[in-house]
Amino acid sequence: MGFTLYQTGLLPGLPDKLVFDRDAIAVGEFFRLLSARYGESVLAEILDHEGKVTEDTMLILNGQVVRPPKILTTMIPAGSELVISTLIAGG
Repeated sequence: MGFTLYQTGLLPGLPDKLVFDRDAIAVGEFFRLLSARYGESVLAEILDHEGKVTEDTMLILNGQVVRPPKILTTMIPAGSELVISTLIAGG
């Protein structure tokens, strides 16, 4: 069944929508998969030098914001939609 990734240009060289034919996978493992498939630079905008998701990156899994410290260990179930975007604030 897999899952779908939507991204807003934060991951250079990747289309805005990607479908992955994987069952459940942790976000951190998924990032390693992306890095292996598309090169380490693909994650440069969303991971800091320690491999943690930057404060200005937002992950939304099935309509729910995934918050630290659980981001990298959160499971992406089959059939899910994961959105990676820049955190937008304003007022």
